Amino acid sequence: MKLVGEEFYGLLVTGHGIAALTMFVAFLVGSLFLFATAEINWKHVRNAGMVGSISYLLTFLFGWWIYPVFKVDVRTAILDPSLPHVTGIFEIKEHMAAIGAFLALAIILLSTFGKLTKTTRKRRLAYTGMFASLVIIANTVLVLAFVMAQLR
Repeated sequence: MKLVGEEFYGLLVTGHGIAALTMFVAFLVGSLFLFATAEINWKHVRNAGMVGSISYLLTFLFGWWIYPVFKVDVRTAILDPSLPHVTGIFEIKEHMAAIGAFLALAIILLSTFGKLTKTTRKRRLAYTGMFASLVIIANTVLVLAFVMAQLR
């Protein structure tokens, strides 16, 4: 029996990696615009947040698409019997990624409809908090993914 996405596994993994790299760069640029400049340009922050959040959701979706093949070929065959702690790290990473997906959706909505360039300080603070939280979650998920890749 063929698994969903098995014939496109290499392409899906490549897309997953490209989306993750795009997300990392967008969040890095957005963080620089938001936290390392004297005068915040909200248009640039909004655009970086949009690109980073959309890339985050694409990375999340690519991860869903490659998970069935990963579960059979890697997790069940290698991780569960010989490295159960890595399976635990994977589950923690997936739960954090799901929380981040909701933050990414909120950032996309606020960037699209929130009028960040002409709004109140409270809305900008809410955006800044969500953006910083998503950046922390995304980088933690990336680090856990790299740790898992090294352990197997």
